Amino acid sequence: MGHDRSEGNGVEGATLGTSFGVLFGAVIQVKDKTKMFKCILEYLESTIDSLKPFIEEMVEYNKVLHLSKEELGNFITLMEKGAQLIHKCSKIRKWASYKKYEYANKLLRLDESLQVMLNIFRVQLVRDVRESLVSLSNIEAMIKRMEGSDLIQNDQILSIGGSAVPEVYLHRPGCIECTWNTRCAVP
Repeated sequence: MGHDRSEGNGVEGATLGTSFGVLFGAVIQVKDKTKMFKCILEYLESTIDSLKPFIEEMVEYNKVLHLSKEELGNFITLMEKGAQLIHKCSKIRKWASYKKYEYANKLLRLDESLQVMLNIFRVQLVRDVRESLVSLSNIEAMIKRMEGSDLIQNDQILSIGGSAVPEVYLHRPGCIECTWNTRCAVP
């Protein structure tokens, strides 16, 4: 695993979203067509449903959390190969019991791999929340120090460019006496 962490450049997020959509679509499509792997595919669908909010966030905000490019590439490949595997499962005939066992194990390994990614995303979410709380605490402490050192007073009037903020006057449409710089003489 590399240490080159990436916030994403849009292409990675789009590829991730596309791969996820293909995998999700394959599970839905094949689950309804085959009875042989229905139970395993339902577990897989549940795992994918749990991953969905994380994937959507990554795609929407063009961020890949704290995955290296290698890890992200492996995850995309896993989803693409998973979709291919699921489509192959739909072609297995009932009398090919040796293939049923082989493909059932492959589907279970796919689900395990996706569960690992889900756990990674959950841990990263907890870490991100913790980092946000620490930052918020630091900001709060800084504000309290500033208030304590008389840099900011609650009743202090802030000024822009050394002069007080000008009053804002309403302009009434059609009123001849209204201008932007004077008060309207008409109430």
